[in-house]
Amino acid sequence: MLFAGAALFLRRHKLLGAVFLAAVIGMLLCWYWQGRVVDLERNWVGRIEPLVMEVTDYPEESLYGSYVETKILSEGELHNVHLLLYVSDPDLDVNPGSQLSAYVRLRTARGDQDPWVLYNYSNGIFLQGSAKYYRIQDQPTPFRLLPRVWAHGIGQSLHQLFPDEEAGFLFALTTGTTVDLSPELDYALKETGLRHIVAASGLHVNVLITVLFLLPGNRKRKGILFLPALLAFAALAGFSPSICRASIMEAIILLAPLVEREEDGLTSLSLALALIVAGNPYAVTGVGLQLSFCAMLGLLTISPSLRNPKRGKIWNSLVTTLGANVLTLPLVLYYFGSFSLLTPLSNLVVLWVIPFLMPAGLTVALLGLCLPWLAGLAAVPVGKVAEGTIIWIYTISRLPHANLSGGDPMVIAWLLLAYLIGGLIYWKKLRGRAALAFGLALLPALMLCFWKPEQAIPPGGMQISLLDVGQGQCILILSESDTIVIDCGSEQEHADEALKSALSRQHRDHIDLLILTHYDSDHINGLPEVTEEYPVYQLLAPQPTADHEDEAAKLWSALEAKGATVTVSNDDERVQYGSIAFSTTAIGTDRNSGLAILVSQDEFDLLVTGDANLEAEQELVSRWTLPKIEVLVAGHHGSKYATGESLLAQGQPDSVLISVGSNSYGHPTEETLDRCEAFGAEVWRTDENGTLTIQVR
Repeated sequence: MLFAGAALFLRRHKLLGAVFLAAVIGMLLCWYWQGRVVDLERNWVGRIEPLVMEVTDYPEESLYGSYVETKILSEGELHNVHLLLYVSDPDLDVNPGSQLSAYVRLRTARGDQDPWVLYNYSNGIFLQGSAKYYRIQDQPTPFRLLPRVWAHGIGQSLHQLFPDEEAGFLFALTTGTTVDLSPELDYALKETGLRHIVAASGLHVNVLITVLFLLPGNRKRKGILFLPALLAFAALAGFSPSICRASIMEAIILLAPLVEREEDGLTSLSLALALIVAGNPYAVTGVGLQLSFCAMLGLLTISPSLRNPKRGKIWNSLVTTLGANVLTLPLVLYYFGSFSLLTPLSNLVVLWVIPFLMPAGLTVALLGLCLPWLAGLAAVPVGKVAEGTIIWIYTISRLPHANLSGGDPMVIAWLLLAYLIGGLIYWKKLRGRAALAFGLALLPALMLCFWKPEQAIPPGGMQISLLDVGQGQCILILSESDTIVIDCGSEQEHADEALKSALSRQHRDHIDLLILTHYDSDHINGLPEVTEEYPVYQLLAPQPTADHEDEAAKLWSALEAKGATVTVSNDDERVQYGSIAFSTTAIGTDRNSGLAILVSQDEFDLLVTGDANLEAEQELVSRWTLPKIEVLVAGHHGSKYATGESLLAQGQPDSVLISVGSNSYGHPTEETLDRCEAFGAEVWRTDENGTLTIQVR
């Protein structure tokens, strides 16, 4: 009876029937995938298994070694499952197609605590694993993995022809691979809203098709020939969701004339999403896919209604930028915490040169593989254009008041008002002078959102800022006359830019005291760039563990050469700067051992413990009688192995600040958040609230 009713429904109501059928298929598909992932987690997470794996990409360096994408070859339930493998060797030497044999401790690839951000799942990776020992067996690279070899070869060719910064920029432009982007340039691209030009997307596909259409020949014939070119480029870019979306849509546009059908953007977009989701429903949780589809939806629905040939190219360029950003803006604020106001300006200044740089960079790289002498000649003008483009990006990124913060209630209120007025104008509920008046009224309101002069620090006062540096830590403490920094590092490697920006806003030209909790790179890797520009007068640091001796010695000697006083201590120390006292003590015995720092001014106390674990915290509370702590910086970015009950019970903090960014460790963990809540502490996080600033008067 059910099937008979469904058949009659489909026959009488074709459109509704098609929607019904698609919904049923989608539900069954999601049910299958969810069951598959749940079974993997329930049956395998926590186990140690002997596995044979095929390497599917080149390894990358991690904080504690290397990681590489693999496919499990062992028979059984895990056969053909994609696994992200971590090893302690930072110099893992394997190529796509190599086989790895190891005993692997399996864990979930879920990663972040946010249920809507499943980066590994969205890329088809449902398990992670770690291995101490492994055996490598070299194998020929199979045909399906050759595009990864080609992309790697293009990157090597570019690095031989151009300086590192230009090579990394061109590599990202040509293949969407951003691992070689310098941290400073990556940060500048985000600040200017230009990060999309180096992430494989529809822009790259449009440039490719435009260049290919310049070749002679019939459009229909070229349409057939271009399909393999699209497939090859998508493979070169690693079949990212945004590239798949753009390639599928472009393929439909190219095929439409061959089957005598009109192209329809919304239909093509829907089909592209359906095909991607059919391969992996978790793809919809990927930030890249969400941004790509929302941007394209805005371009298809909003931009056309605002375009006007009579108003010239600049107007239509601005309209295109507006259409692409209207629907992505809420996502950008949610995921990244801020939005660049410079996007229209940076697109006008930079975007026009990308259709030249992308094919030119790819052509020079390919020449470098076969005709190095000719590639060297061609690289000169391309390098000059790339260098000029990078200079423009840096220049725009340094303009003041460039970003709106998603954690600012005024910004949220302004955005809601802007969307309301924009919607009324779009649906013609506001017209003529009324529409113009309401639209112009948004501009002074916007000025109020981002025009926030830095607060002056009163005599005897103190300002503490836990800077938003992603997964890392950097604390800036300012009195009226003194500048103190605790740590400066980040896995995302832009801590130096964040600190230099904060120092510049406060018109500080030196650092009086630099204190290090320990020597992990996510706490110190921003210091070389900062200390090049800002003199450091005094360094207070712990004794390094054996695996950090080289980094520590290099940092000490560099600062001493510039006149800094370096104090390395395993004992209790106390340093006074005006009314602010800094008390330190060495705690811990593992690789995260280091200094705990108590910052005190009158009745206010701040405690920083670095990456100290629960045992080190217990050592601290047994050695020191802590005062009532107003603010505690959570240990190890919110790890469950830090910020324990003994520390919370003795310190009784009013607030706990967590310096955290996108990470695969699950920081901050539910255990830590629950402990803080149980002791009545209010929790603030840099990944949700941006830079956290405390004024002490």
